[in-house]
Amino acid sequence: MTLAIRVVSLLVVFASWLVPFEASSAASDQPPTTSEAHPGTDVEDILAMERRIAAAFFGDDTKAFDELLADDFVYIGALGGKIMDRAKFLTGFREAKWTTKQYLPWDVRARTFGSVAVVTMRVDRVSMGPDGEVRGSYAVTRVWSRSNNAWRLSVGQMTEIPPDRVFRDYADPADTTALPPPQSPQAAAILALEERFKTGFLTRDEKVILGLMADDFIHIGLEGEIVDKTVYMKFFKRGKWRYEKYEPWDVKVRTYGSAAIVTGRVERLLVVEDRRDMGAFAFTHVWHHSNGAWRLVSSHVTLAPPSSVD
Repeated sequence: MTLAIRVVSLLVVFASWLVPFEASSAASDQPPTTSEAHPGTDVEDILAMERRIAAAFFGDDTKAFDELLADDFVYIGALGGKIMDRAKFLTGFREAKWTTKQYLPWDVRARTFGSVAVVTMRVDRVSMGPDGEVRGSYAVTRVWSRSNNAWRLSVGQMTEIPPDRVFRDYADPADTTALPPPQSPQAAAILALEERFKTGFLTRDEKVILGLMADDFIHIGLEGEIVDKTVYMKFFKRGKWRYEKYEPWDVKVRTYGSAAIVTGRVERLLVVEDRRDMGAFAFTHVWHHSNGAWRLVSSHVTLAPPSSVD
């Protein structure tokens, strides 16, 4: 992959499911490392919920799993960016023909925003399937929402990290007819922000992008890279790239008080120098309302087939 293509893959803003603890080794007895987490019991509660998810997963306990997922749970998979609702995900879980032998999380970051919590991390996994052992690494976003004094998992998204990519030391006007009508004033405000972000992105307006991103913004790109606002903007200003097509569809907005979750897919035509590249990706966005304004705190993108149908 050329540097220019890599830069743009990092910049795809519109946009994993994992079980974040190893069940078969001593590492499973250790708490995950939280970095840049807002201190307090909310973060501790979220990490406790992550442990419950892990226990249900490795125990093939569908009932326990069912109790931890929100009614409007959405999963965006690593293979093809397929979007599944709660029922489809649980069916897939029951019928899975593989078992996870090891799940090692690292670079775990948990942040809370009122009634919503965002967890990002990377995972090294070993699984056993019909064809034998499979090893892989993934970047993950999980969004938890709190309702009736209970945390439930609302969104899970995963991006597979290519085997030749190592990120532990990583330093280095479109058609909007696909957008559904807003269902509430908050949803309308969020969709307007999504449109403004997209316009800033299409015109490469650094001021607009900076104005919409939170200081603690985190982005997971198409190759599983996890970067903060500073690194993201550094890449935003690099290279010769532009979008000729950027069409969101299957967009869903859910609001939880001072936080909002947006999921969907985008079909795009990207031009990098003289190279034209058509494709699509699935995304998760998390917005937080603070000090009188909405800001984007988290984004995650995963490659998907154009016009894919579940």
